[in-house]
Amino acid sequence: MPGDTDLSNITQQQLVDLAHHLNAQPCKCLGYKTPAEAFIAICGNVADPHTL
Repeated sequence: MPGDTDLSNITQQQLVDLAHHLNAQPCKCLGYKTPAEAFIAICGNVADPHTL
């Protein structure tokens, strides 16, 4: 999307869907892992945020 795109017509669900789509795409720069997989590998799969 160009920087001057009017985002007032974009719904919250469309944004959530776009974020999910982008986080599920394998990336060459991440060793063909998805951003979500890379994030979990770095941070660990933390079920309880109070354990940090």
